[in-house]
Amino acid sequence: MRNILVTGSHRSGSTWTGMVLASGGEVLYIQEPFNVLHKKRYETPVEYWFEYIDDEDSPARQAAFKRYLHRFTDFDFSRLKEDLNITKNITKYPRTIYGAFRKNRVPRKLIKDPLALFSAEWLAAHFDMDVVVLVRHPAAFAESIQARDMRHDFSHFLEQETLMQKHLAPFRADIEDFIQNPTRQADILEHATLLWNIIHHQILYYKEKYPNWIFVRHEDLSREPFETFGKLFDDLNLNFNEKAKKYLQDSTQSNENSRLKRQSAANIFKWKKNLTPQQQQFIYDKTQHISKHFYTP
Repeated sequence: MRNILVTGSHRSGSTWTGMVLASGGEVLYIQEPFNVLHKKRYETPVEYWFEYIDDEDSPARQAAFKRYLHRFTDFDFSRLKEDLNITKNITKYPRTIYGAFRKNRVPRKLIKDPLALFSAEWLAAHFDMDVVVLVRHPAAFAESIQARDMRHDFSHFLEQETLMQKHLAPFRADIEDFIQNPTRQADILEHATLLWNIIHHQILYYKEKYPNWIFVRHEDLSREPFETFGKLFDDLNLNFNEKAKKYLQDSTQSNENSRLKRQSAANIFKWKKNLTPQQQQFIYDKTQHISKHFYTP
């Protein structure tokens, strides 16, 4: 059975989607190996947010990434020892040990990582993966970014010259202008719309190149969770069992408003309440040349 990559836009329910798919017990859930913050815990070749790697990289660089990713997918005694040294709270040792041994007990792996979006082709080829790509409405994405004041360092794109040449050349001037323009940098919606465009430009490239990949809108998962997830489970050859259905029910019909529990249908249009008409128009004007491929006006 093939492994699974859940990627796409961040703030698009990728964690929720990955957890639902893993809740039936058939796959091992792996959280964001491409997150640069892992360098605080152990050695990682990941240097940038949205790191790019492909088959034209040096064999040494590709080998380094494969070794690093096997930390998350395969059991190794030396890694377990290292993880126990990192785990400062001794009460968490049993969980760390269980998680390490479970890597071999569950042969099928699910990597949830929107930060791996630009490396999805390489991951799919080298780790035998089915790919699920999540899309989110630009206004919903922008509202979420604004609510958390999540500002992105766009130099992480410019410093990856191969990524810029192969995929993001149309954005070079816009990124350079943004970095040099304090007024744009101060505006969180400028951050959000530029990042949305870059991410969904890449998603559109994949959509046209890989018709066998699975592309899902966050709104469809939220509006019709059982129907949409049921199809997703079927497409990935996973059993939509009672355990998974219970997890999905709890995460979509809860009065609790947390990261993984909420009234999912009510969450779809939160942006209409939290963004002014002027802000909504700004987002539309900035993104419609790409958003028209995913959403109606």
